[in-house]
Amino acid sequence: MPLNDDIALQLGNRVRIRVCGLLLEEESLLMVNHGGLYGHDFWSPPGGGLNFGEGVEDALRREFMEECGLAVDPVEFLFGCSVRRQPLHAVELFFRVRQTGGTLTTGHDPERNGNQIISAVGFLTAGRIGSIPAGHKHPVLSRMPDLSELARFRGFLDFT
Repeated sequence: MPLNDDIALQLGNRVRIRVCGLLLEEESLLMVNHGGLYGHDFWSPPGGGLNFGEGVEDALRREFMEECGLAVDPVEFLFGCSVRRQPLHAVELFFRVRQTGGTLTTGHDPERNGNQIISAVGFLTAGRIGSIPAGHKHPVLSRMPDLSELARFRGFLDFT
């Protein structure tokens, strides 16, 4: 299914730098469902675009608060990846994070105003993540469905 037209106009045909966080809790990974992105469920770890002049760790904290209502601290940089799914292209930096406060809630994207795409947040087990079709989750989760492997990976992946 094609990308939401509003998002294609706002974010398409340019490279974005994104920060993403892996919050693991009791063999589950915190995930955000961007149900309005492609017209179907699309699950990914919390994260979003880096604003001009913003620090990477500050952006990560902001995105977790906006999308999930959680305060986090980055623990360590894990890996990077390039994700290209026309017309979107993002270079993403993944960090392991720890929760320091807040209450888990389905958040919002301030840039989207009244046209929100976040439909749910929650901790998903590796089994649940594995049952989600490849086109309905972040490609890194198809490449490394084992959460312990995901948390140990170092390097750079290129998804086209």
